[in-house]
Amino acid sequence: MVSAVYVRVKEGYTAEQVAGQINVHVRKVEAVETRSMLSGIADSLTALAGTARWLILLVGVLCAAILALAFSLMTGERRSEFALLRMLGYSRRGLMGLVLRESLTVSLLGAVLGIAAGVSGVCLFSGAIADQLSLPLMTPDAGRIGLICAATLAVTLIAGVAASMGSARRLSRTDTGILMREGH
Repeated sequence: MVSAVYVRVKEGYTAEQVAGQINVHVRKVEAVETRSMLSGIADSLTALAGTARWLILLVGVLCAAILALAFSLMTGERRSEFALLRMLGYSRRGLMGLVLRESLTVSLLGAVLGIAAGVSGVCLFSGAIADQLSLPLMTPDAGRIGLICAATLAVTLIAGVAASMGSARRLSRTDTGILMREGH
C-alpha cells in the first residue's frame, strides 16, 4: 500500500534530515522527499521524451526512404506508359508534373486516412489507456488537435512530393526511345 503524509519541517532542520530520521526510527516506512522524488520523475520523463523524439525522427526518415523507393518502383513499372505520353506530345515538364500530382494525390489520401485513424484511436482508446496506466491522461483540446492534424498533413504532403521528386526528375530527363526499350 502506498500513502502520503506531508510533514512540516521546523526551522533549523532540513527535509533530508527529517526523512533520514524517519527512515531510521520508524519501521516499515520509507520517507521520501517530494522535491527529489518529483525531480527524479521529471528527469525520467525528460529522458523518455528525448528518446521519443529520436524515434519519431527515425521513423520519419524511414518513411521518406520507403516513399522514395515506392515512387521509384512506380515510375519504373510505368516507363512504357510515360514513353507513349511523350510520343503523344507530353512535354518533359508535363510528365514531371504528372508524376508529382500523382504523388501529391497519394500522399493526401494517405495523410487523411492516417490522421483520421490516429484521431479516432485517441478518442476511442484514451479512457482505456488511462485506466491501464492508472494515471490521468490529459488529451489536448480540439484546437491543439486541429493544429497537430494540420501540421501532420503539411509534413506528409511535403515529404510525399519530395520523395517522388527524384523519380520524376529522372523520368523527365530520360530519352523517349530509352523509355520505350526499357518499358518492354
